[in-house]
This record gives sequence, C-alpha cells and structure tokens, in this order.
Amino acid sequence: MNIEALQASWRAVERIGDEAIQYFYSHLFLAHPEVRDMFPIRMTGQRDKFFAALGRIVSNVESLAADPEFVVQLGRDHRRFGAVAAHYPAAGASLLATLAHFHGQRWTDELAQTWTDAYYAVADIMVNAAEQAADTPAWWDADIVATEKRSIDVTVHTIRPQQPYRYQPGQSLAIEIPQRPRLWRYFSPANAPRPDGTFDIHVQVVDGGEVSATFARNARPGDRLRLGAPVGNAFVIPPGAVDNLLLIAGGSGLAPLRAVLDGIEQ
Repeated sequence: MNIEALQASWRAVERIGDEAIQYFYSHLFLAHPEVRDMFPIRMTGQRDKFFAALGRIVSNVESLAADPEFVVQLGRDHRRFGAVAAHYPAAGASLLATLAHFHGQRWTDELAQTWTDAYYAVADIMVNAAEQAADTPAWWDADIVATEKRSIDVTVHTIRPQQPYRYQPGQSLAIEIPQRPRLWRYFSPANAPRPDGTFDIHVQVVDGGEVSATFARNARPGDRLRLGAPVGNAFVIPPGAVDNLLLIAGGSGLAPLRAVLDGIEQ
C-alpha cells in the first residue's frame, strides 16, 4: 500500500471540503436509497462525521495494525445505526466515486487500488468488531424517570435502563432521544453505578446544537431513550490508584468528575 499517495490524495479532497462531502452522500443515497433511513432527516452535522473519522484513520494509517481500537470502536458503534456487513461495499463504492470525481486525471489505477485496499482493510476490522460484539445489545432502551431544572440552560435527567447497563465512573455514552431520531450525542453519567441501575445525565444547552436544547427543555419523565455502549477510559481511575486527586472542570464537564468522586467515595 502506498501510504504517501493515500495521504496526499486525501489531503487534496479535504481541501475541497463540503462539496466533496455532499457529493459522497448524494452518490450513496442515489445508488442505495435503502440506506437513507439510517441517517438523520437533517444531515447538517452528520455529513462531516464520516469524513472526519476517515481523515483520522488515513492520518494514522501507519499505526492501524498495531493500534486498531478507534476503528474497532467504530465497528461496534455502527451496530446502533443498523449497519451490517453488506452496507460497507456500498459506502466504499461511493467513497471511491467521490475520490475519482474530484481527482480527475490524477485518479490512476494504482491510486484506486491503494484506496480500495485501504478501505476494505478498515471495513474488515469494523465488520469483525461488530460480529464479536454480537452478544451485547446494539443499544439499550431506557426511560427518563425524573427531571430537575438546575437553570434555564441546564437540566438533570435521571435515567433507568430497562436492561442491566454496566459502565465505569468517568465513561461516556451516546444517547438518542425520541424527539431527535438518529441524532446520537455523547453524555457522561454524573454518578457511579447505583444499586437500582439509575444514573443522572447533566444536559447543558449548546448554542446551535440540534439535540441539547430539546433534551434539556422538552424531554420529560416517561420518555423512552436509546443508550449506546459506554466508551472511553481517559477519566476512569481504578480504586486505590491515586492518593491525592485534583479534578478541574466547568459546566456540564463536571459530570464525569462527579462520577469519579462518587466511585472513590463508595
């Protein structure tokens, strides 16, 4: 695989920006209209996610074999969108068509083969990761059981999963609310796991956010949510790992740190 050519060609497409992103999704939805329902109605924020993830993979392709965790997590996460193995060739064909369109005469057979090899190497990792996670739910159903308004812009929702949901203090999880289907956003529980399975989510309104204002102001007890698997270890502190701890955060960023303190105090 010609990594230098791969990365150089990707940088060329990145410079094109939104036009390339729109071309990719237009090609995908025209060629495979059956996948359109997997995506939000409004694609404003969603459009960038595929290219952002791909850019991260291409930039770090040299270390992919030694550290595939980012791609593995992508494969696990895509289960909650309904992605299956048959969808990867569809996305791959649209990606190659996008690259070919914007490279014009610079799109050689050798470059096309390099991208094909790279894409399917990543796709294989994602498909295998999804298959290995098949014994865990693609998502967990949960209910809002209580809501407390802390300020005009901050609300605390108490959530109870309908199935056992195990996470570590400091981790985060993707949440889909019924008012914004297929728009998943990450939040951190503000407490360590409780015996009754509930946890608190601090929601702060973000200017221009497609989810936060609705989640903070319109979600109510009784609403049914979907939860993704817990992710992240940056804030996970094993019991007894430190003698002195200084935690600094602001706004809703306090949530994972409160969970860490809660876990230590237990």
